[in-house]
Amino acid sequence: MTLEVNGQIKLSEYENVLIVPVKSRQKAAQAIEEVTEAKYPIVCDIKQKRPKRSLNANAYCWTLIGEIAEKVNSSNQEVYELMIRRYSKAYTYIIAKPEAVEQTKATLKDAHVYAYEIGDKSVDGTNGIQLQLFFGSSTFDTKQMSRLIDGIVSEAKDLGIETATPEELSRLKDEWKQED
Repeated sequence: MTLEVNGQIKLSEYENVLIVPVKSRQKAAQAIEEVTEAKYPIVCDIKQKRPKRSLNANAYCWTLIGEIAEKVNSSNQEVYELMIRRYSKAYTYIIAKPEAVEQTKATLKDAHVYAYEIGDKSVDGTNGIQLQLFFGSSTFDTKQMSRLIDGIVSEAKDLGIETATPEELSRLKDEWKQED
């Protein structure tokens, strides 16, 4: 459960106690109740809440993807995945057993993580297939989304597709920066 902080988080001077004032006492009580009889250790994440990027950014991204897909006779999803691979720096690698590669790829795709086979890999004498995983744009911050859209705009221009003017793109990016 996610709880919003209402005030300043403090560390007790005398013991290892974190003091976190919350916005909703009821939600905090519910969260505590849910883990009261937990059979595993309880962990808490503390992170800054970031605003979601502008819907304009996402809408513009998908508009251009649709136009590119139409121009190259492909699906929106195929173009989206290609753009993610070309312009995203949000990726990592894993090694999967050969018999589990397709299931791994399908499971990850359901979670908006796109896996592509790199090649065979041996780890401690066990053979596997190395996969490169790209995270979907729903996880991107505004800087990552801006890079993706710049790439998509460039590809669209190369195909003769009309795009937003530099001024319009600048305005959109200014809106994204204000959201950070």
